[in-house]
Amino acid sequence: MRQLSIFLIIILCQIQIAAQDIKQDSTITKNKKIVVDSNPYLTYRNLAFSVKPSDLQLDFQSDQSVVYGVIMDWDIGKTVVTVVAYNTGDASVYLRSGQMYIGGYAHNSIRDAAVDFVKSAQLFLKNSEIASDDSFPDKGCVKFYFKTNIGTFVHQVSDQAINDMDNTWTKLFLKGNQIITEYRLITDNK
Repeated sequence: MRQLSIFLIIILCQIQIAAQDIKQDSTITKNKKIVVDSNPYLTYRNLAFSVKPSDLQLDFQSDQSVVYGVIMDWDIGKTVVTVVAYNTGDASVYLRSGQMYIGGYAHNSIRDAAVDFVKSAQLFLKNSEIASDDSFPDKGCVKFYFKTNIGTFVHQVSDQAINDMDNTWTKLFLKGNQIITEYRLITDNK
């Protein structure tokens, strides 16, 4: 429990520093000022929700429900951290404040963490419900979206429940959090 708390503090500090670095960018073209939103967070998050099995070159039998992707939105107060992973090993981390980590497939540690996260999510599918939208989690909550061959499912859990190491959803959260850790380790080594 102490390790989880320390890790959460480290992540929060990194996110707050990153949030201060994000600025709006503008471009001038042919004497016209065009404002370009330099924060692609919503675009990438929306794209994650639109990915279909065929986009990943996956083919599933229609008689089974298979989780092929997980989108974990974690409200940490001033921003939301979104972890996206697919059973192909593709994984990304987006911060609503604008910082993004993409291209994880090129790193074995991230690819393995992504596959493990999605594989583990299959066990949690039975405790979720059909998603009616892709809304953000409530304050102080984590929302898991499971992309399956029959639709998207969702489950929300509070940070308090996540901090309870006996909670089964904590195990899934830690699998998603491992992707964040692997990206951090790679960027720290550069």
